[in-house]
Amino acid sequence: DTYIKIAALIHDIGKPDTFVFGDEIGRCPGHPEKSAEHWLDIAAALKVDTFTKDRVYTITKYHDLYFRPEQVLLKKWLHKFGPELVYEILEIKRADNLAVGCDVTQLIEMFDNIKVMLDDIIASNQCYSYKQLAVTGADLIDRGITGKRVGELLKDILYKVIAEDLPNDRNVILAEIDKYI
Repeated sequence: DTYIKIAALIHDIGKPDTFVFGDEIGRCPGHPEKSAEHWLDIAAALKVDTFTKDRVYTITKYHDLYFRPEQVLLKKWLHKFGPELVYEILEIKRADNLAVGCDVTQLIEMFDNIKVMLDDIIASNQCYSYKQLAVTGADLIDRGITGKRVGELLKDILYKVIAEDLPNDRNVILAEIDKYI
């Protein structure tokens, strides 16, 4: 995939700008964001199309995203980025982490587990987006909720479903919504 190849090439170019040394360890805090900024300059100079520019920017900016084999966390990332981008970010994160040069057996197992979990979340149609939510804005409007409150309430409900604090069941969600009326 072109976006992943470009991101792999440039994902750490911001490290020299952010390098600090302390406690006998060198660190590069904020390097993903700095690398993504550098990419924008490179993309402009190369006259890269907007989609590629934006896609590589996002992969680069979030290549250090926190991944663990935790279903709620993965659904949050699926909600924020969508499946295709989550898989791309995960691929860069995996390659970056495996390049440490020591025993990576546990890392390989962890990343494999994360991919299996993502596959399962998607295949089993678990809710991580408004499109999958068992209720819509029309359901809230039918209950007399109007204006910005519709979006705010849908967002709250979706986040509760993603966090597994509320099942994605129409009747249960409508009962929860009725508490706000």
